[in-house]
Amino acid sequence: ALDPALSAIRAPRLRHNADLKHRNRALVLYALLTHPHISRMEIAKLTMLAPSTVSNITSELIEEGLVRRAGSIGAAGAGRKSDILTRNSSARRVAAVHITPERSVAAILDLGYALLVSEDIVFDEGFVESDTPAVLEVVDRLVERIGGREKLSGVCLACPNHPYNLSIIEEQFGSHFDGLPFLRMNNTEAMAVYEYYLKLDKLYRTVAYVYVGSGVGSALIIDGDLYRGVNGNACDPGHMYMTERPLVCRCGREGCMETVASGRAISRELAARFGLEWPSRRR
Repeated sequence: ALDPALSAIRAPRLRHNADLKHRNRALVLYALLTHPHISRMEIAKLTMLAPSTVSNITSELIEEGLVRRAGSIGAAGAGRKSDILTRNSSARRVAAVHITPERSVAAILDLGYALLVSEDIVFDEGFVESDTPAVLEVVDRLVERIGGREKLSGVCLACPNHPYNLSIIEEQFGSHFDGLPFLRMNNTEAMAVYEYYLKLDKLYRTVAYVYVGSGVGSALIIDGDLYRGVNGNACDPGHMYMTERPLVCRCGREGCMETVASGRAISRELAARFGLEWPSRRR
């Protein structure tokens, strides 16, 4: 059965988008990525695109090796049989890195979302910008295990907005993987996109995602688009002014929500209440 939420990806506003072809391709790719086996006609119904548009886009994807034919369906008598399409999981491999102050992880995934290799990265005093080369060494090691950089199609970095100078980390990643597509997202944004596309099956047009860990983060997805704001820090409640207590946040300011409502803040308060030692870290 097809996705019940057809209206969620119909998006009539796309008619006014200057890059309509790109968005149509994204809709077709979404259908293929969320349905292991699907026909062109089913894609057209799911995306509300014209059958001819779907046919042209899927033909391009087949030529690029992203999609392959997995069989056909149809009556044995009159009428044409319909091809059943499926994504070619081995066509793309992406390096994904998730950085947090306490624990980071690097991994290589394929187009079928299969985890090929991964490695945890823990720094005794917490990750800081100067540790980026060590993280890149781990990624290089994983890339070699899958056959070298020629097998890699892109790199994605998930990293919190604070307490880091993200431009330093981005510059080192971009320089190291020069020539490869590179995408950086807030770590909470990455979690929200995963939940929206792979867990919720687009049953909801708009989703607000809140995550409480060492900090407090959130993300907002509207009609399938991740809302990031002008500077990429939209929907970041952890650094909203929340208390008059003179508690210094990791971002350097006082009174942020993160200083009283995060997991880090709660564990600090518990340690003080029961006379326990609070671990000292660089972050």
